[in-house]
Amino acid sequence: MGPGPIFWLHFFSLINHFVSQDEKEILSFPEVDFRIEISYHTISKKEREMAIHKSAEQQWRRSLRRNVINKRNKSALRSQIKKLNEAIKNKDQETAQKLLPLTFSLIDKSVKKGTIHENKGNRHKSRLSRQVEMINPSAPSK
Repeated sequence: MGPGPIFWLHFFSLINHFVSQDEKEILSFPEVDFRIEISYHTISKKEREMAIHKSAEQQWRRSLRRNVINKRNKSALRSQIKKLNEAIKNKDQETAQKLLPLTFSLIDKSVKKGTIHENKGNRHKSRLSRQVEMINPSAPSK
């Protein structure tokens, strides 16, 4: 990701302050009205101006820590689901049956930690268990 709008705003203001009019014409920077382009939603989270309150700064630091934890949990969950999907793809029912409880446990932990929504966790578990059952379907009982 390249430099954000706040960077360019400061960059062009420095150029205007230190560069003479002749040099500006040579450099020919485009004129941009930053008041229109910059809004809360168009700049990255790190570039947003925050309140000066101590609690706001603490909350921002907490959100960054939680972001790292959530990314780690999601990555572990995705890796486990990929392993299970690979076993399903190779039609290896024994491995899939071993991986299924581990995957379910990881899904439940992610839901409990708030990394993913409860419905998404249930959807994953339902689809994965159905796919594992379809590898070698048991004979229907009479």
